[in-house]
Amino acid sequence: MLDTDYLARIEVITGCMKSGKTDELIRRLERAQIAGYNILVFKPAQDDRFSETEIVSRSGRKFECFRVNNLKESIPFIKEKCDVIGLDEIQFFNDNLHKICQEIADSGVRVIASGLSTDFQRKPFMSTMNLISIAEKVDKLSAICECGSNAYFTQRIDSNGNAILSGDKVMVGDDEYRPRCRKCFISQG
Repeated sequence: MLDTDYLARIEVITGCMKSGKTDELIRRLERAQIAGYNILVFKPAQDDRFSETEIVSRSGRKFECFRVNNLKESIPFIKEKCDVIGLDEIQFFNDNLHKICQEIADSGVRVIASGLSTDFQRKPFMSTMNLISIAEKVDKLSAICECGSNAYFTQRIDSNGNAILSGDKVMVGDDEYRPRCRKCFISQG
């Protein structure tokens, strides 16, 4: 018999760009799969950077997923079909994500979510912050800044490597972003 106490919770993996969030999400999903749990993984429809049918980490690990515009529409399917759901790039979901995840976890499903904590201006993504506030487990990962220090922030840069200080909060991309420590974030901005 599967351990339902282990399932009914919300876990959040957060941090800056290139900190290993998706890799850690996939690691946890693979462990749940080995344990015999039924798993479904979702990512926002707008995220098509590496694959349309998988979440993909920078280390090359992959896990099959569904792209969705509205996670709420999938709740009945999730409750019926799985024990564990994975959510990647949660910053792209709307600010009500925490309510949806709460409902899913309350039904006995383990929710493992990963995404950015702040945008390129160090302003919080509310979908992530709201989910953190109700999660049983939160892990904040760091990347490596160009200076060698731990990086906790994400900075958007232009083609010349200069910090971009304004613009749309959400811009799907990879090469336009750099992980930064506090000191380098301030000196670049």
